[in-house]
Amino acid sequence: MNLLRHRSLIAARLLGCEEWLHTPEAVDRVLSAAADLDALLMWLVRHVKRDA
Repeated sequence: MNLLRHRSLIAARLLGCEEWLHTPEAVDRVLSAAADLDALLMWLVRHVKRDA
């Protein structure tokens, strides 16, 4: 029950500091990593009540 007291959540994926970071490829990699969070975000929207 103590976990229910947490009011924040962080989901992250390490992308590192590879050569691609300073190229246009970085946009695609970051968007791909963000898309991987879609299922988690949709679950949160459906199941976690927002404080009024």
